[in-house]
Formats: sequence, C-alpha cells, structure tokens
Amino acid sequence: MKNRIICFLLLASLLYPAIAYSVPADVIDISDNKYFDAVHSNLEKAKESIYVSLFGITTDKYDKLSLPYLLLEDLIKAHKRGVKVVVRLNRSYDYMDRTEAGKQTSKNDAAYLMLSQAGIDCRFLEPAVMLHDKLIVIDREIVIDGSTNWSTQALRSNRESASLIKSSEYAKEKINRIENLEVTRQGELDRAQIETVAIRNEFLRGPNLGGKMVHNRDEYGFDMYLLFLKDFEESGQAKFELDYERMAKHLGIPLTNRNHHRFTINDVLKRLEDKYKLIKLRLIYGKPAEITLLDYEDNSKEYTNMQKLYFKVPKAYWEYGWSRKLGLRAKYCYLINIYRTEFSEIRPWWSLPLELLAQDFNIGRRAVMEGMRELKKLGLLEVEYDVTLIKDGVFVSKKPNKYRIKPLLSQEEIDKKWDRLKNIYGDELVRKARKLAYSIEEDNDVEIVESFIQIIGKYGEDWVNKATEKTARKSVGNPSRNFGYIVGILKSWEKGSPDRPR
Repeated sequence: MKNRIICFLLLASLLYPAIAYSVPADVIDISDNKYFDAVHSNLEKAKESIYVSLFGITTDKYDKLSLPYLLLEDLIKAHKRGVKVVVRLNRSYDYMDRTEAGKQTSKNDAAYLMLSQAGIDCRFLEPAVMLHDKLIVIDREIVIDGSTNWSTQALRSNRESASLIKSSEYAKEKINRIENLEVTRQGELDRAQIETVAIRNEFLRGPNLGGKMVHNRDEYGFDMYLLFLKDFEESGQAKFELDYERMAKHLGIPLTNRNHHRFTINDVLKRLEDKYKLIKLRLIYGKPAEITLLDYEDNSKEYTNMQKLYFKVPKAYWEYGWSRKLGLRAKYCYLINIYRTEFSEIRPWWSLPLELLAQDFNIGRRAVMEGMRELKKLGLLEVEYDVTLIKDGVFVSKKPNKYRIKPLLSQEEIDKKWDRLKNIYGDELVRKARKLAYSIEEDNDVEIVESFIQIIGKYGEDWVNKATEKTARKSVGNPSRNFGYIVGILKSWEKGSPDRPR
C-alpha cells in the first residue's frame, strides 16, 4: 500500500528535540515478507550513500544463501562500486547472559568483521548505550524503518512492521541522527574469537571418526586432521602438499632428526587414510606428501564447503595454543560443548545426561567425565549442578548438569585478568583465594577466585577456609563439590546452624 502523506510528523534536529513539524512524504508498507525484497532491491540500486543503524545482524559466513548474508553482500557490493556505506551496530552489555559481569553482546561480531574487512565504515556504539534501531537510509531520500532486525527468523517467519518512506527532508534528519551516535573508542575485536572453522557434525556423531580417535588415543591423528580443516577453511583447497616442519611443530614432534619426524607424520597420515577414510595420500620419496581431503559420505569425492549440518570452532583454538594445552579428551569435549551450545534451546547453556552424551558422541562415560573435568579445571567450562533431592532418606531425582563453555583467551589476555585482580585486591589475598579455589579445582577461573575474595570479606578467612575444607573432602564428581555449596554452608552458619565453627 502506498499513500501520499501531507502531514508526516518529523522530530526536529537534536538541537530542538521538543519541536516537531510535518514534511511531505511517500510511505509504502513493507511489513513481514515484503521487507527483504524492498531492502535488497533498494540496496542494489543505491548510487550515492547507504546509512544503516541496527540492533542486530545475525549472520553465518557458511550459509551464503541466508537472507541476512545476502543483505550484507549488498552492502559490500555497493561499497565496491563507490557508494558511501556507513554502518552502526549495537554493542551493549548482554542482558541475556549475566554470568559474566560487564560482558558485551557478541551477536553482531561476525557481521562487523565481514563489513570492516571489506573496508566499510562499520562501528559499534558505546556499550553503555543500547542501540535499538532498525534503520536504513539510502541515497539521502529513502528511509526504511520499523521493527525488523537482520536475522533469518525476522526476515523469514516473524511478524514485523516496517515502512519505506520517500522524503529527502526526513532522510536528512535520520542521517544526522546516525552520524551523531556515540561510537565506541575501544580497540579492535578479537579476530581469533570471531573467525571460525566449520566442522561437520558427522565428525562427532559418526561412529568411526572423532570418537574413534579418542577411543584409540590417536591424538596426533585428531590434531592433524583438525589443522587440515583449518587450512581448508583458509585456502579452499582440498588438495595440497604437506609442510612437514610446520606439522611437526604443530604436533609437538622434535625436529632433531629429519627422518624421525617425517616417519612419524607419515604413520599418522596412513592412519587417517586407512583407518578413518578421511584423506587420500600419495607418498613420494624425497618430496612432500600429497594429500586430498575426502567427503565423509562418499570418499570418492573431495571434501567441499558445507551448507548445513556443521558446528563452528573459533580460530583461537589453534592461534592461542589451546590445541596443544588440552588433553585429547578435553579437546573432544570442547568440540562437544560447541556443538551442543549451537543447537541448545537454553543458550548459552546446554544440558544432556552423561549417559546420552557418551552414546551420542561415541566415547566412554569416563572419557566424557575426564574431558569435562579438565575443561572446568582450566577455567574453560562452567558447570551448574542440580541439587540431589532426598525424601525420607530415599533418592528422588536429579537433573543432568548444565554446561556453559567460555571463550578461549590468549595467554596475554589471561595474564591481564590476573593482573587486574592483583591490582584491586593485592597479591597476598589473590594467592589465598586461588589456593582455596584449587581445593575444588577452580583455581584457573578468575571469576571464581574473585568470588572467594568476596566471601572472605563477608564471612572471614577462618569460616571460608573451614567451609572449603568440608566441601573439598567430597569425592571428585560429587555435584556438591563446588563453590555454590561452599556459599550454602556459609549461609547456614550465618543463620546459626548447630555445626557452625565456634
């Protein structure tokens, strides 16, 4: 529907916020499924400028046919043909995830990276300000506004109201508004956290792939193949020659004897070919091995980019050295955590009984327990335990654990977190708190250590020491062996529990 509007109310400039006046404008309703076609068409036709101010852009570089991705491509194509493109995105504190104080939302990170790497003026607003716009201004005449974010759900299935308004005067005011938004002065985003490597679900779910490597304790094979997938992501080439020295360094094989590391690597390559059917290998004496990555479903075909059924591992896994720090079971459980989080209805948490985890991912129950435990000890995994219910001395029920994977930080960033804690509380108090956290295998979790410092301040060092000792005596794997249980003990003592320290 298109209407000629004679009295379209317009807020005046920021200098006169209380004054409104009318301008002539053509208004077209582009609600619901009309929105994408209208935006796509006008972005393609843009000749001079495009201004975008959005709360959310949810995109996936692997799904190049998704509607949000196509709109981002429209912006990049416009930039390449000389159109001025300005994008402003929300970066406010994440009200959906309060487990980390001051955590900023990351939902727009992928879009920011894609646009900024293309040379577009894309910037975040200051985190203290939530940008809730869904605003586009094209060629200083067309204004598109409404409720629609750039997400697949919003563009395909939501009921969203939106309008296309043709008015150069109205467009001028909206551009002025965008240009005066409070953009962040923070440094660049952590690229290694945002850029990802796609791994097909079958690597975890198939009975003869990742789980089999864990069962066989084939850490070299596991590490080598994941590096191949990272290289494929960056080059797009399924066929390549192997750099033996690079691979030896990646696997931690000494280079003291040239033949030794080549023989060891060739043995791993043969396993990847014969046992797991993941590569085709051609060995030529005195030359680099020639490798072809193979498709999982049909190993007569080369490995290709996928359009669905994959999960995404941040490049920080390799670039920050975690592929060498973690044990094999922890590496596999890290992948499980990413997979389960991506398909979870309670993100950023997920939950599944231990028995089903072992069954779904083709490894033993003990391997899952040990892998999860290592991730937790290193501060990479937060676990929320259900309270065991007892009625008349009989076990009633217990819900499965909830898990939340944490970002893989660089050692430099980890050191900064510890330095911050020491600057605030002093070395001695941090040392005492970390020693207490060590008792429950949480000494690498900065947030838990800081929480120990806080309860020491509230309840006193003696009480916290005794509550921690009581908790630490519980067996490993006991759901009560955690910081929350320590706090529970302290609260009961505060209320006058009979077993409180004298």
